[in-house]
Amino acid sequence: MVALARALVAARQLAHASGRPLTGFALSSGDQTANPFPHPAANRTVTLLMTP
Repeated sequence: MVALARALVAARQLAHASGRPLTGFALSSGDQTANPFPHPAANRTVTLLMTP
């Protein structure tokens, strides 16, 4: 749930900065039990996929 909340914060920031509606952004979250890094702080990332 934390990862999805983080994605929502990023989407809100992008919507605000771009002037586009929040509904124009799709959010998804991965499995949080398979973190890529051993330290929790390093796993606090958001990955963006931009398509035209």
